[in-house]
Amino acid sequence: MGMDLKPLNPSDNAPRDKDGEVTMGCYGWTGWTWLVDHLNEWGVDTAEFSGYNDGDEISAGTCALVADAIEAHLVELAEWERDWIKPHIDLWRTCGGYAQY
Repeated sequence: MGMDLKPLNPSDNAPRDKDGEVTMGCYGWTGWTWLVDHLNEWGVDTAEFSGYNDGDEISAGTCALVADAIEAHLVELAEWERDWIKPHIDLWRTCGGYAQY
């Protein structure tokens, strides 16, 4: 259980799974908390982020800020954190906004 993020308006170059479907963002509650805590430390407004799985939206603009913040702060993270979060940059950058489920 955790937070699944459904892309709202994915770009043509959004990552896709083996069936050609756009890759969703998926976070366990520990990972979701880690991400939101770090984004707050990095000055990203997380007001659109929900603690509930009811479809609240994160705007495309906020998603772009998330991708930029992760990318800018990778060097500050422990190696295991970098290895885990780095692939998420493209997901945030190409999703066109997310619905939170």
